[in-house]
Amino acid sequence: MWSNNILYFCFLIQILFISFYIPSRIVAQMKTVLEQFSPSEYPKLYPVSKDEIEKWINHYWLANMVVLSAGFGILIHGFYTGVEQLLGFSNKGVVFTYFMLQYLPILLLEYSNCNYLKKMRQSDHGAKRKAVLSRRSFFDYVDGMWLFATLFSHLIFAGVIIFFMLNPFKGFGGLSNVLILFIMDVFFVSIVAWNIFGKKRNPHQSAEDRDKILKNITTAMFLTVN
Repeated sequence: MWSNNILYFCFLIQILFISFYIPSRIVAQMKTVLEQFSPSEYPKLYPVSKDEIEKWINHYWLANMVVLSAGFGILIHGFYTGVEQLLGFSNKGVVFTYFMLQYLPILLLEYSNCNYLKKMRQSDHGAKRKAVLSRRSFFDYVDGMWLFATLFSHLIFAGVIIFFMLNPFKGFGGLSNVLILFIMDVFFVSIVAWNIFGKKRNPHQSAEDRDKILKNITTAMFLTVN
C-alpha cells in the first residue's frame, strides 16, 4: 500500500506539472504577446486574424484539460479499486503511455504554430533578411548545470535499476525501464536539435530572440527528462 501511495503521488505530480502547470504558463505567455503586440500596431505578425489565434489557444488548453481529466480518472480508479497495477495493466506501461498522451496537445500546438509561421513567411515577400554567420552549437544552448543534473539523475536511475535487478520483485520490468528512458532521451534531444539546427521559421524574429527561445526550449526539455 505504501508503494502505491508513492506511485500515486509521483503520478499526480506528473499530471499537474505537464498537463496543467506548463500549459497554463504557455497560454499566459501567448495571451500576453497578443495584448502587447496588437494587430493594429504589428500587422506583419498577424497573417491570420486575432480571433483565429485565440481559437488555437483555446483548442490547446481544452486538449490539455481532456488529458488532465484522463489522468485524474486513472488515479481515482486506482485509489478506489485498490489494484496494485493502474487500470489492471503494468504501472510503468500506463504511466509511460499517459506521458506520451500528455504530449499530444504540444504536438497540436506545434502543428498550429508551423501553419502560422508558414503563412507569415508567405505574406513576407518584400522584407530584406539578414543572415547571422555564426556556427550554432548544441552546447551554446545547454546550461552546464542542467547537463550535470541530467547525467547525475540518470546515473542514480541506472543504479536503482541494477539494485532491483539483483533484488527483483513481482512486476519489475528490468532493462525495459532503461529502454524507455533511452527512448525519451532520444525524443527530447531530437526536438532540441531540430529547433537549434533547423531553418529559421519566423521571418521577423531577431537572432537574439531566437537564442532566448532556444535556451528556454532546451531548459524545458532537460527539466522534463530529470
